[in-house]
Amino acid sequence: MFFDDMGHSWRVDGEACHGEIDVVAELCLPGTRSIRTSVLATMADVVAGGVANVHIGPRIPLTVDLAMHRTSRRDVERLTMRARKIKAGRTVTINEVVFLDPAGDVCAISHVTFMPSPRPDDVMGVLRLERPARASTLAGPILDAIGVRLVSPGVAELDLHEYVMQPSGTIQGGAIAMVAEHAAETAAEAPVTDLEIRYLAAVWKGPARAVAAPVGERVLRVEVRDTGSDDKLAALVMAFTR
Repeated sequence: MFFDDMGHSWRVDGEACHGEIDVVAELCLPGTRSIRTSVLATMADVVAGGVANVHIGPRIPLTVDLAMHRTSRRDVERLTMRARKIKAGRTVTINEVVFLDPAGDVCAISHVTFMPSPRPDDVMGVLRLERPARASTLAGPILDAIGVRLVSPGVAELDLHEYVMQPSGTIQGGAIAMVAEHAAETAAEAPVTDLEIRYLAAVWKGPARAVAAPVGERVLRVEVRDTGSDDKLAALVMAFTR
């Protein structure tokens, strides 16, 4: 999957998960060393999911919602990720992910809610507890790599294909964050600093179409719909810009 090419590592340790991600140009806003907020959201989903697997496995955990908030935009070469359990109940698991710069200062924080897939066939084969370090293999910007395309300012699309597909056969949540972010940033003509995502339904057919509309100063509402499934609403996103 696409995030395996993003130059990161992680390891589950009890009820926590620790990792690192290299801040390479392909993961940053064009012409900057500022990592995309949607990339942070993707990694939060991954490492928080590592903790969720401990409680929900062997059932596949589904992301219900994800909040990603930036606290700084320092230019750094690597970020440390620390995920821990906040709550693990029978129906939902809530985990927190903190991103630290090399000085040990918090530069972003995320909260992710998971639930077990209700489908009996959605089970994991082997519980993955670590991903060894590997350098990024992206040949170009991450949005180009996964196939996000701009339809018009404020409207972006992403096809369902193997590179963005999770084990259940649907578009992975981080890829949904990326297409939503691109819709928002092109509508606002400004970088997205924070994302709040509610995952309402899976994108089974695609393309996933994200449409962003301003609702206030620096605030945009983004709807992501599965255009191949009668425009079913798949995610509702609040995006905040500088």
